[in-house]
Amino acid sequence: MIIKFIKRIGCLAVILFIAFVIITLWGGGDKFRELGDKAADKIKEWAEEIAEQADKLKGTKDELEEKKKQHEEKAVESFNKLKNIVGDKKSGNNK
Repeated sequence: MIIKFIKRIGCLAVILFIAFVIITLWGGGDKFRELGDKAADKIKEWAEEIAEQADKLKGTKDELEEKKKQHEEKAVESFNKLKNIVGDKKSGNNK
């Protein structure tokens, strides 16, 4: 009986965590602020803290996406340079 209860609480915690991550990546902290506006003062403070954390996570996600894009561009550029060098050596145009 107690094992089932612990499993259910664990599953609920995992589901809530996944929902938090999805909401965070989708809308940042705005969704949590809306929740906080509709709730009591204590919950407003709690919602604001969560909203700040969600904004940080969304900002980190955006930074990582930008860095990934920059690295992909550099990789393509390096590949093209290497391709040109190899092509020049094959054709006998050594620089």
